[in-house]
Formats: sequence, structure tokens, C-alpha cells
Amino acid sequence: MTEESYEQLLERALKNMPQTKTDGERFVVPKPEIMIEGKTTIFRNFFEIVEVIRRDPDHFLAYLLRELGTPGEIKEKRVIFKSKISPQILSERIDTYVNTYVICPECGRPDTKLVKEDRIWMLECEACGAKAPVTASKSAKPKSEKMELRAGEIYEFKIEEMGKKGDGVARIPPYIIYIYGAKAPGEIVRARVTKVSGTIVFANRV
Repeated sequence: MTEESYEQLLERALKNMPQTKTDGERFVVPKPEIMIEGKTTIFRNFFEIVEVIRRDPDHFLAYLLRELGTPGEIKEKRVIFKSKISPQILSERIDTYVNTYVICPECGRPDTKLVKEDRIWMLECEACGAKAPVTASKSAKPKSEKMELRAGEIYEFKIEEMGKKGDGVARIPPYIIYIYGAKAPGEIVRARVTKVSGTIVFANRV
């Protein structure tokens, strides 16, 4: 059995896409299956999710890379992220993409097509006939301006998850910040940066 190329996978995914879904209540996006190898994250069922949401793989991947603040690429049947990404964070970004670029804002069904008109992305619903522009306000994650973090300075961070050693983990692309003294995901903390090593930052809560 020979390995399929990216083009063959894309062609097969497009052929398998149904024209419409007969039952919107059965629309279930698979949970991402990931594997951490060193400093990279392997997104193993990327194409399975692409088939379910019926979207262009390149558009979907570009969104994920932008929102996760990491480089990455499609390789064979998987996506390789060049940093460690938790399943929770990846699931949140996928949910936001689906809510923004797949679900009809009028009837709430996934039976939509994504088309571009005059540089504006539009959702055309095959179930109710509605047509609406994709709006940035639907995205749950605001875009952060790029900033430079410096040792000795105090910043506010939002804790996204807790690390294995009990530190809080925050992300301000391209940085990943480990914060000693954080207590729970979702809290906003003030912390002093103690060390900056490339895109890895360590800080203590103040």
C-alpha cells in the first residue's frame, strides 16, 4: 500500500464531501488527535476534520497557525506544528473556526459554503438560503499586537492552562510564558518576567 500525496488526499477529501447534510443535529467535529514529539506537535487527524467541516485544508491550516502563533506544515497525512500545543487549546481554536467559517449565523446549521466576493469571505447556507459576510466579531480570540517581553518588566497575562509542574501557561505570540504562582486557567495575573530564552519566557506572579 503506497502513501498518498497531499494532492491525492485533498482530491479524495473533496470528492467525499456531501453536497448537503440532511440532519444538522448529527454534525459532530472529531476531537483533535495530537502527539507531542520533542518540541513539535503532530496533528494526526487533520484531514478527518477537514472532511467533516467541508473546508479548504490550506484555509483551515492558515487560520490555526495564525491563531496558535506557531509555524507548521502539512506533511503526508498530518500537520506538524513547530511548538507544543495542548489538546484543549487546539480544540478551542477549531471550535472558533467552525463557529466563524462553517455554522450558518441564521439557522445554526453546518450546511454552508465559504466563498470570497470582493476580498470578503461570505457564508452561503444550503439549508436556509441565507448569505452573510464572515465577521471578525464571531471569533472568540482577539488578535494580540506583537510585543517584546523583557526580563525585569511586569505584565498582565491570561492563564490558558496549567503546566505539568504547576505553573500557569500563557501565550502572547510568538511567546509561551510559564508563570510561577498562577492558580487556574482563565485568571488574569500580573507577573514579573525573570528570564526570556527565545520565545520561552519565565515569570513570577506579583
